[in-house]
Amino acid sequence: MSKPARVVLVTGASGGIGNAAAVAFAEKGDIVAIHYAGNEAKAKATLDAVEKAGGSGAIFQADLSRVSEITRLYDEVYARFGKVDVLFNNSGLWGEAHIKDTTEELYDRLMNLNVKGIFFSMQEAIKRMGKGGVIINNSSVLGSHPLPMVACYCATKAAVRD
Repeated sequence: MSKPARVVLVTGASGGIGNAAAVAFAEKGDIVAIHYAGNEAKAKATLDAVEKAGGSGAIFQADLSRVSEITRLYDEVYARFGKVDVLFNNSGLWGEAHIKDTTEELYDRLMNLNVKGIFFSMQEAIKRMGKGGVIINNSSVLGSHPLPMVACYCATKAAVRD
């Protein structure tokens, strides 16, 4: 008797690491909830790759810098799949500006997605998963080895790592 498939929510799954993670989870037999912020075509390409890997899933759009959107995302994933067993928190925004040139607007955008979004997505997952759920937060080596040209981005990744 085989175990029921896990449902894995991958945020920021429309490209790069998120896309690769979605495919890797699909190859293990997991159902993948593919989150994207703005590029539906890339999210659909990730879903195609998941299906080519023998998996299944669906795409879900949300702005994770807004708590109400995080709640809506979970509502939609639970309505579709009934559960989330694994959260792979991968969403993030890159912002290139030297620390002396970083604007308040760029700072707020990066902090709101890269820190606030990760935190409140974890909170929503914990509320709903119960015991036995898994949360994986993807960060960056730049969180521990910062560069002045991306200082704010590095600070957000340090916040996730620590």
